[in-house]
Amino acid sequence: EGERMQHMIENNIDLSKYENGKFVPNMSEFDLSDIIRSIVRTMEKRIREKNIVIQFKYENPINVVEGDESAIYRVIQNLLDNALKFASINSEIEICIKHKNGLVYCSIKNYGSSISEEEQKYIWDRYYKADSSRSYHKKGSGLGLFIVKSIINQHNQTINIISDENSVA
Repeated sequence: EGERMQHMIENNIDLSKYENGKFVPNMSEFDLSDIIRSIVRTMEKRIREKNIVIQFKYENPINVVEGDESAIYRVIQNLLDNALKFASINSEIEICIKHKNGLVYCSIKNYGSSISEEEQKYIWDRYYKADSSRSYHKKGSGLGLFIVKSIINQHNQTINIISDENSVA
C-alpha cells in the first residue's frame, strides 16, 4: 500500500510539472535499445508469471535517439507496463524499432483485449481508465498514458494507438 501511495504522489507531482509547462526535457543522445532491455529486465517476474514471450524486432543493432533519457525511460516503462497488464496469458509482446526519414520509431504490440474506437478517443486523457471489463483487477491511477502523451508532446513528437481484435500496438 505504501508503494502504491508513493507512486500516486510521484505521478501527481509529475502531472503538475506537465500541466504547468515546467517540464523541460534534458536532451542528450542515448541508445533506445539499451533502455528497452533494461526495462524488460525489471519486469521479468511479471513477464514470467503471465508466460509472455518478448519479441525484439530491431532494424539496426544500435538505435541512438536524442531526448530526455529519464523521461523516455518512463514512456517506455509505462507503455510496456500497459502492454503487459492487458496481454493475454501465454501470448507475446512485440517491441519494434524502425528508422525512417531520419527518425526512430518504436512500437509495443501485445495480444489481448482490443480497445474500442470510442475508448481510443480518451486513452491519453488524464485519469482515464479503460472500461471495467478490460481493467478488472488492474491497478493504476489513469495517469500513465497521460504522462506518456505529455512527455512525447514535450519532445515535439507524436504517439498513437492501433487496436483490433488480434492485437494492440
